[in-house]
Amino acid sequence: MGLKDIFITPLFLLIFLLIAIILRPKVTNANTRAYFLPALLIKFFAALLLGLMYQFYYGGGDTFGYFSHGSKWIWEAFKDNPLTGIGLLLQKGGQHLPDTFEYTSRIWYYRDPTSFLIVRIAAFFDLFTFHTYSATALFFAAFSFSGLWAMYSAIYQKYHGLKYLHIPFLFIPSLVFWGSGILKDSITIGALGWLTWVIFELVENKKRNFWRWVIGLLSVLIILKIKPYIAICFIPTVFVWLFFKNLSKIRNPLIKLMVIPVLVGILGFTAWESSILISTEKYNIDSFAQRAAITAYDIRYGWGARLGGQGGYDLGGLPDGSWQSMVKLMPAAVNVSLF
Repeated sequence: MGLKDIFITPLFLLIFLLIAIILRPKVTNANTRAYFLPALLIKFFAALLLGLMYQFYYGGGDTFGYFSHGSKWIWEAFKDNPLTGIGLLLQKGGQHLPDTFEYTSRIWYYRDPTSFLIVRIAAFFDLFTFHTYSATALFFAAFSFSGLWAMYSAIYQKYHGLKYLHIPFLFIPSLVFWGSGILKDSITIGALGWLTWVIFELVENKKRNFWRWVIGLLSVLIILKIKPYIAICFIPTVFVWLFFKNLSKIRNPLIKLMVIPVLVGILGFTAWESSILISTEKYNIDSFAQRAAITAYDIRYGWGARLGGQGGYDLGGLPDGSWQSMVKLMPAAVNVSLF
């Protein structure tokens, strides 16, 4: 962060707030209106706070890797030659090309297509913010918030009788903080929110126009490109919801009892096959437990061991790569995820 942030970021903050005020009557009702601006402002505050924490506490990290050692060079390419900059925005990463090697060779995350996608997204927003970290972070926060609000609005339509429904969607501490800055989570959370909204629109409200399909497809592509395991977890959840939704339509207890195993079999098989279909070598059902063990070890003893061991955490033990150890550590893991 530098002097540009002091002058440019307030301008974009004002623009986002004006847009939010204009949109609020269209995307809220009498009961949800009170949460719209506070939730958005908290996301913006978290995005700025996350940047400050990485700069002054951690002294670096992913968010600056995406920006200072990533989108910076696409921005430089645009200044040197706009066509080269456009070429970098369209490259998937992983393979150096002669025309852009001068820039890609300096981008830390270029060899990882999933991380380079975040670099490209940040670089696209940089075109509007003149490569200003905190202003670009506001774009990430705004996209994340848009998806969360879409998800909250969709679920509120069906379960509006539930009190405090806004809290888990908009005000859970870790969701707000880690899902607001220049990170993968901000983009995937926003995409997941929009995907949930589309599913509700298609299934519940029977609204199936062209743009809903486009939003749904783009959301799926974003999730699969960045964090496919989110889809692997999300698909079975959708099928569980569809199971109970269809089961509730059957009024005759005898017929319901006969249909249950059929529905369980069909939906279960479809969810399992869908999860396998979108699995990758790194993230697949068979290796989930092993991947969790590797990640947990890295958090505790790898990058998380910085700052004298204060940069990481443990759950009272490490998973050993088995499902049993994951189940045992689940209560502590859920607590860490939320707070």
